[in-house]
Amino acid sequence: MTDRRRLPRIQNRGLLLAGLVFALVVVVGALALRGDRGNLRPAEGGALTEASVGPVERVNPLLARTPAERDLAALAFAGLTRAGPAGEASADVAESWEVSEDGRTFTFTLRRDLSWHDGAPLRVDDVLFTVKLIQAGAAADPRLVDVWKPAIVTGVGERRVRVELPAAFSPLPAYAGFGLLPEHLLRDVQPSALGDVPFNRRPVGLGPFRLLALEEGRAQLARYDRYHLGAPYLDRLVLEFKDPDPAADAAVLTPGVLPGERVVYPVTQQAYAAVMLNNDSPLFATDTVRRALSLSVDRRALVSRTLGGRGAPTDVPFAPGSWAHDGAEPLPPNIELAKGLLAASGWEPGPDGVLRRGNRELRFTLVTADEPVWTGIARVLADTWQQIGARVTVAPTQEKALMDEFLDPRQYEAALIGWDPGLDPDPYTAWHSSLRGKPGGNWANFADEQTDLFLVAARVLGDESERQSQYAAFQARFRELAPSVILFTEIVRYAVRDDFQLSLPASAATAEGRFSDVRRWFINTRHGP
Repeated sequence: MTDRRRLPRIQNRGLLLAGLVFALVVVVGALALRGDRGNLRPAEGGALTEASVGPVERVNPLLARTPAERDLAALAFAGLTRAGPAGEASADVAESWEVSEDGRTFTFTLRRDLSWHDGAPLRVDDVLFTVKLIQAGAAADPRLVDVWKPAIVTGVGERRVRVELPAAFSPLPAYAGFGLLPEHLLRDVQPSALGDVPFNRRPVGLGPFRLLALEEGRAQLARYDRYHLGAPYLDRLVLEFKDPDPAADAAVLTPGVLPGERVVYPVTQQAYAAVMLNNDSPLFATDTVRRALSLSVDRRALVSRTLGGRGAPTDVPFAPGSWAHDGAEPLPPNIELAKGLLAASGWEPGPDGVLRRGNRELRFTLVTADEPVWTGIARVLADTWQQIGARVTVAPTQEKALMDEFLDPRQYEAALIGWDPGLDPDPYTAWHSSLRGKPGGNWANFADEQTDLFLVAARVLGDESERQSQYAAFQARFRELAPSVILFTEIVRYAVRDDFQLSLPASAATAEGRFSDVRRWFINTRHGP
């Protein structure tokens, strides 16, 4: 079942003004568990059917655009890396990688004896070939092109790939998860013609499932027994393509499967909703008003009221459950403390209840996309901030205008938006002072020397634990200065029959990230130790 309420997506040079799409995907299948569950173990066999939003024109990891195309690419293809349980980059086709001391050179070592679904061996040249396609612009995700275009990629022997970057960029392994393509089948195809070849309907990948048939409205896949991380338990997996039309029926339930027989698995995504505060505006130039606004918001109640609970409250630009999040809960809302902060800074109520300090009133306009969910959230926030003496005018606008006329030129006071950091939670683009005034980044015009140091260090350090340390310091500083008001991150929820067992990440950068450990999903069981 898919919740059809969605927030708008705006793409700008690889950055997304994210549409936080809340999905409730229903998975259905056969074979109920019987007998003693306590001694049951996974067993091979069984078929699973899942709904996915189509249409599907191409099954190609570089060209995938619709959710269904991305789902199929995630099942049939594999990359150098894959997302781990907390969204971290983990080994996949590459069994390991090394980073130079200056953070500019990554060397990936491929696993031994890997083969494509057609039996041909994987070679280093397949990696180089796929990267060249990306560098030539043959990728639907412009972020991949931005990351890989300046890279010098070479083969080192039979199993190693060296990537040299013009500057240190620790998130690179997260951007190495793109599905690899077989050179032996596509070497004669020009990048501009990649979308037109028969391969896109009969793909050959390295993933846990092989595409058997691509039919009108559905795709059938079979287990790949030679999958390098271990053959999946499931024999078959079927994706049924559903109409994305908001007026379409969202329910996808087989007969006899009642809501009470389902278990819901939540996966927190990295995209987050935020009220960007223009730090160049006189109201928000110092942290007092910003902190008061943040402190007064009941994020949990906001999510419950406007999104039916389908969001994870957070006050920092990281998703709860992500490896980069420090694990701290948002501060509980405190209207009285927020009022006290403002009063201590000289803000006093006028005759109409609006706070004043000198000749300035605590009034501002909150722009957002002209969509029901966004405007609903904005109005709840306006009501909340009225309680501390602010008057907020909600101004919905077309999403393109929101970007072009307000955010990029910084012609706004406050803007309710969604931000997608990409495949890695790196917050540099959204908050580093070098991007003040530039299109597509640091729309809050935030500048803080300490914050800059944390963000740069996290990009230079290749070790995840070192990055975590820098991000922990960044989050503490962010809470202290409140450069903007972070609200919640996206949650995608999967409802399955209670006789299914899924292995899902706690946090994922994309909806198709739920398949990162699909080989461990099972229906059938056996008795045994």
